[in-house]
Amino acid sequence: MNRFSTLFIILLSAAPLFSQGYLCVVGGGSENYNNWSDIPYRWMVEKADKGPVLVMHYSDGSSWLENYFKSFGAQSAGSLVISNRTAADDSANYKKIIAAKMVFLRGGGQENYYNKWNDTLVEQALIQLYQAGGVIGGTSAGLAVLGGVDYSALTARSVVSASALRNPFYNDVTLTGDFLPLVPGVIFDSHFTARGRIGRLMAFVGHWNAAHNENIIGIGVDERTAFCIEPDGEGMVAGAGAAFIIHASDQSTLQCEPNQPLFFTDWTLHALTEGFRYNVRSRQLTGTPDGAQSVTPSTLPDITDHAMLFLNGGKNPSDARASLQQIIAAAGDSTILLLSGTDGTVFLAYLQSSLNAQNIDLLTLSTENMDAPETADKIRAHNYIIVAGFTTNDCNTLLAQPGAAQDALKDRCRSRDATMLFSGPAASLLGSNYLQNPDSADDDLQEGRLSVAAGMDIFPNTSLMHLGFYYDDYIENRVGGLFWLLYKNPFALGLLLDGDCTINIEDKRLIASSPKPVIVVDAKTVSVYDTSDYRYRSYYQPRQTAAFYGAAIHCLPANEEGYFDLEKREWMKATGVPADKRSQNVIPDHFQLDIYPNPALHEIHFQFNQANPVRITELAIYNIRGQIVAQISDPFLRGSVFTWDGITPQGRRAASGTYILRCSIKNHLYEQTFVIVR
Repeated sequence: MNRFSTLFIILLSAAPLFSQGYLCVVGGGSENYNNWSDIPYRWMVEKADKGPVLVMHYSDGSSWLENYFKSFGAQSAGSLVISNRTAADDSANYKKIIAAKMVFLRGGGQENYYNKWNDTLVEQALIQLYQAGGVIGGTSAGLAVLGGVDYSALTARSVVSASALRNPFYNDVTLTGDFLPLVPGVIFDSHFTARGRIGRLMAFVGHWNAAHNENIIGIGVDERTAFCIEPDGEGMVAGAGAAFIIHASDQSTLQCEPNQPLFFTDWTLHALTEGFRYNVRSRQLTGTPDGAQSVTPSTLPDITDHAMLFLNGGKNPSDARASLQQIIAAAGDSTILLLSGTDGTVFLAYLQSSLNAQNIDLLTLSTENMDAPETADKIRAHNYIIVAGFTTNDCNTLLAQPGAAQDALKDRCRSRDATMLFSGPAASLLGSNYLQNPDSADDDLQEGRLSVAAGMDIFPNTSLMHLGFYYDDYIENRVGGLFWLLYKNPFALGLLLDGDCTINIEDKRLIASSPKPVIVVDAKTVSVYDTSDYRYRSYYQPRQTAAFYGAAIHCLPANEEGYFDLEKREWMKATGVPADKRSQNVIPDHFQLDIYPNPALHEIHFQFNQANPVRITELAIYNIRGQIVAQISDPFLRGSVFTWDGITPQGRRAASGTYILRCSIKNHLYEQTFVIVR
């Protein structure tokens, strides 16, 4: 323990759960006079009793911000650069900080704040200032170091949502709780919607909860947006976008382990725009702006019978490889219809050359044939259909247009004897509404140009977004656009599919079938809606940021033991065996079963390691619908290994999803789940 650690521990132990200071976290973006930043920056100056104000950084000084704070009445405002640990332990700098009433940390790289200031006099001075009732603000990297938990960014690569969801414990996820712990139990993130960071904030919260058994709150703040917190935990939102708040609920489940995708159910999600007030201590909404609309949930529409549907979030054939293989295996000798648009020949070549699929009938949809009777007849004649190779424009001008082709496609989607794959933009059309221009221009959401249109309504009260976090271009439109779709369709269910994310929907059940999780946002419990009123220019439409309070969010990868019920809007544990066939007897202690590999791509092995020979009278594999897909009769040898080739009694390869092995041992019943990923 160095010479400063003792004082640091005393300061922390003396601090109440929420200290006596004021905090303002800003999600990044440039400030300007008579603009979004006036309200939060004036708030800081006023809470500091007009200063003195210090603008701090680890590298270079500033003059613009000092003058900006003075415009709100700060009696003085100066710049203080602490560029190394020697300067951070200089008592003169310590005195400058504790003499101020307000400190503002500028943006950059939070690892520099952590490496240069952690466990120094500068850190102690900032804590003292805050505990004495002072104000601390920060933008971007300055925001990132102000929570009780911080993403300290100690590696060269910044964490992105796609990687964090796949493995919340991978090396770049560097979370720390030992630097400026001003707001206990909270982690902040910046540039939130613009950089599609909801996935990584979910991973941060899950990682910390699992590693430290602490149910923390994640607060993601949009660019040009601030969240300002009073000493009692009361926070207000100001600016252009939203503050997103996410945390586990009493009903939540969480599985978050190294080298495994993130899995959780029933977390709480709020998106709060300017004028909303939220207390981070009580975790309750405490105020709404005048224009906010209180709503009462309505009865959700029924979902009609439908085909076996595979939905892939990518637009390239390789993104949907596993799903395409499943369609090919299921079809056997039957012909597969490839219903395509502009990029249809790309999918056809991939199916024939990479997947060795020869029974492919290509139907390229166009404005000339989309309403032709023969087009509709051809669609209705096939039980196996791949809908892929459509650009966003194709979807708008072809698939989304009422007519013969769309009617036929809807018929097949609602037929239980059909098996279909929708890939990329085409997948988004299966809901009740969809975004017509997510990939038109990066600033469409900011400038109010996103356009919403009616989908095919195969899944009523549902909105889907493809490509998720797949690449940075238009990511704000895609991620923020999903929430806009939910605002336009209250109480709806939103599905965010990454490019290499695939789900199966069978019997109104959503089954994730790829390691990359599908993000499910359920707005059925939302009690308040609103939108941002901010205009980037007076002649633009308002920013299309939705506000809502009380949504649920789920993160569902393939290797989990259940499914999401689309009608009940609940995560359900897989049962496999019908309830009337279950036994309540205890499994013998000496009975042990290993299933490997799990998840499996092809063959899967079951090894019994009972200490004594035990006669197993039944060994059956069920899908989550309770249907037997394989059965092995009378195995009983100790140490035996039995292999299932993944082929169903109908001679088809089993689809991706969760399966249940059931063993009957005399009067005892043993069940264990496993996953197949194609």
